[in-house]
Amino acid sequence: MLLLVFTLPPVCPSDNEESVKLEILLTPVVSLTENEEFSYLKGIIYNVLLINMKSQETLSVLNDREDAETVIMRQTEFEDYVDTLKKNFPGASAVMASYYVDENNLHLIVNVWDLDSLRVRKSFIETMPADLDMLGNIEKTASRTAIAVAEELPPTLREALFEKQIVMSLRKKINDEEKRVEEIFSHRNEICMIPFTGIGLGRTVVSWSTLGPFVSPVLGCEYSFFPDDRFHLRVGVEYLCFDVLTANPLRYEITFEALAGVHSLSLFSLSLDAGIALIYDNNPSCAALTSSYLGVHVTPDAERLSISLPLRLGLTVYISRCFFIQMALKYHGLTWTIETEDPEAYDVGRDRLKYIYGLSPWNLLCLSFVAGSGVRF
Repeated sequence: MLLLVFTLPPVCPSDNEESVKLEILLTPVVSLTENEEFSYLKGIIYNVLLINMKSQETLSVLNDREDAETVIMRQTEFEDYVDTLKKNFPGASAVMASYYVDENNLHLIVNVWDLDSLRVRKSFIETMPADLDMLGNIEKTASRTAIAVAEELPPTLREALFEKQIVMSLRKKINDEEKRVEEIFSHRNEICMIPFTGIGLGRTVVSWSTLGPFVSPVLGCEYSFFPDDRFHLRVGVEYLCFDVLTANPLRYEITFEALAGVHSLSLFSLSLDAGIALIYDNNPSCAALTSSYLGVHVTPDAERLSISLPLRLGLTVYISRCFFIQMALKYHGLTWTIETEDPEAYDVGRDRLKYIYGLSPWNLLCLSFVAGSGVRF
């Protein structure tokens, strides 16, 4: 198979449009005949075409380039790797040539492809006797083919050339980004640290406090596994030092989460997760009930264990192939709470407390925002 690829090199504005050359990639000729007697013609046709293409002033042959050699070495059908050519040589045209021997005639077929649309723009068919004079005829055919290609695809006018260069530049940028995304998601593991201040509505999902905004130093660690390009599994733990607005250094909360979700393949990847969370909340002196609204109430140590069904909407920004920044809005969702102290232990009365033992509808209002960073490997 013979493949000629045309692509426009980046240029700067110039009044000399004749200096613009079409670049050609010449790949091996393919024999379509089963008669091995004529297999040697592949090399002859290739070399003759190469010489004639180099003789055209408007064509630039790229066969000495390393990336061109990589394509040349591929001995597959044109249709099998046309997508690779389209990506590596954007805005190009390709000339595919093949030959076969039928009775006493040699037939050479050349198709000029537009790689953007993957359509044939022009076809050439040459027939000659398969006799002792065919080498001379091959030389004449190669010369006519090279001239026809050069005249069929002349240098683009300056205005059209600049427009095409913009398109090529954008396409290259998109291709580079796609390659980077493919490289990122070829890794299947992530570890994310959350050394950030959490901000939310409702003290926490298991708060004793009245409903309101909170700011809490969150220290978290999360491991994520990506079995394929769409789904992921996460497990994590968070240690939450309670509300800096009403500081109580003795109070803390530990959360264990197991989530499953979907994500998008992008440098700015969106994710949606759902799962289950187990939360332990320790409040030695019930400091959350110490306020001007409720007064000071000191009760025995209180502990809570809650099970919730959280939802999380996340945004991951991949700074590089291995490092990322992650932000997440967490909705704590349906929560069932078990605690060591009955609400009667707090002498402010049930109607003054913003929680209910067991299923708590107040927890359905709790939202929080956290951010962190991590590595992918």
